[in-house]
Amino acid sequence: MTGVSDDEMDIEFQAVVGDAAVGDGEAWLTTPPWAIRYRPVKPGDWITGARIVVEVRGVGLRSDLRALSNPRPGLSTVEVASELNWYRNPAAPIEIGDVAWEKVMVEEEVPYPADLLPAEIDATYEEALRLLRRTPADGSPWPLRLPTRAQYADSLVGRRVVVRLPSPDGTWRDIRNHRAVSPIVPSQRDPNEQMVRFLDEASWYSGWADPTTPMATGTEAVCVWVV
Repeated sequence: MTGVSDDEMDIEFQAVVGDAAVGDGEAWLTTPPWAIRYRPVKPGDWITGARIVVEVRGVGLRSDLRALSNPRPGLSTVEVASELNWYRNPAAPIEIGDVAWEKVMVEEEVPYPADLLPAEIDATYEEALRLLRRTPADGSPWPLRLPTRAQYADSLVGRRVVVRLPSPDGTWRDIRNHRAVSPIVPSQRDPNEQMVRFLDEASWYSGWADPTTPMATGTEAVCVWVV
């Protein structure tokens, strides 16, 4: 699943990043991707196919789940499947569970609350970040899930990542629904250049059983955020 040579990785890196690392501005490098909020669902919400979490008493949140039905008046539960089974067959996943809709929260992307944090070089930055990670988000009983730079994540392999694709004009787009398949590794072109390999989630979940799974793509670690 991760059998890509260093030469292939460097070719892919050039295709993804190109000349974006040079330019007048560095907003693409310093602006975090949007955060994730866990919002409680309510009857009338359309969540079929959405990524959800389920609150488990005494444990916390169980993630990596997908909703298969919507909360509706008169129905006490929604159908839920693991992402593994959802990616195998979104139309008819196996091992479906019924969960009380009051325990279900849907994931929503919301702007990263950068205005609540001082600059990273400020001595109070780490404490402000810890406080933000503990404070319930607006409209949610749980804190925001904040993206973390790949270089500072406590682990990478198997983690959900956002891959940033910058352009020479300083703009960018963030690609979600990917998984890291390697730790940070040095580039063959430049040993000081840090790289991360990743796959789209469908390939990640099917790769263990599917010999036709695409090879992993490599990109510079500064373009990868863990969520």
